[in-house]
Amino acid sequence: MKKMALAATLLAVFMMGCSDTGVDNSVASTSEVNNEQTKVLINEPLVLAKLQPNPLENGTQGLKEYFYKINGKQTHIIVHATTDYIYGQNRGAGIFALDYGEIPDVVNVYTVAGIGCHFDYDQNHQPIDAHCDHVRAHFEEGYKNNVMYPSNDVKSFTADLDAPQSEIFVVAAYSAIWNNGKPNQEVFTAATYGGAFWSSSMAFYIYNNYLMKAYQNRVEGRDEEYGLND
Repeated sequence: MKKMALAATLLAVFMMGCSDTGVDNSVASTSEVNNEQTKVLINEPLVLAKLQPNPLENGTQGLKEYFYKINGKQTHIIVHATTDYIYGQNRGAGIFALDYGEIPDVVNVYTVAGIGCHFDYDQNHQPIDAHCDHVRAHFEEGYKNNVMYPSNDVKSFTADLDAPQSEIFVVAAYSAIWNNGKPNQEVFTAATYGGAFWSSSMAFYIYNNYLMKAYQNRVEGRDEEYGLND
């Protein structure tokens, strides 16, 4: 299987870290994704690459762009972790958008959004963890069987959070697979964060404490929000 080439500005490993500086979003190798993930859910391409302790970039207000050549076609991918307002409600949103190029066989998007997110500190006042007062989670799948959404994107909206958009922290993880199960399979995975605080450290802890748990809930057949607010 082929590895997707990273843009020169991105790290060669996946996802988040504990530093508030530096680049913090990347694409995991096809081999990592295939070996670590498809053992868990054989029939569903999984969102999450193997977590590495590296920083996650929020891009421009939670938005990141990627350019690849897939099946000979230039392909432009946009991912966005943000907040959304509809009918008087505020919620978290994770968005995978295909601007142009080769249509994936499937796309998965996990979104978690929290309010009242705060660090936990050790005796030296160093952050060692983070938690939120209330968290919502949602999974969305699209492009199944090569059918493109009319808007060319997949949106994963959480349920409403009773707070202004300025107080909602959002972390989203995305995957897409082209040529699924074939020798020339291509796998894209990424994660971004947006909303309140703009902190990669906070995003790292929310990813570990909430997004990973929501994902595990899905793997084990439970509601995605099971135990998130215990």
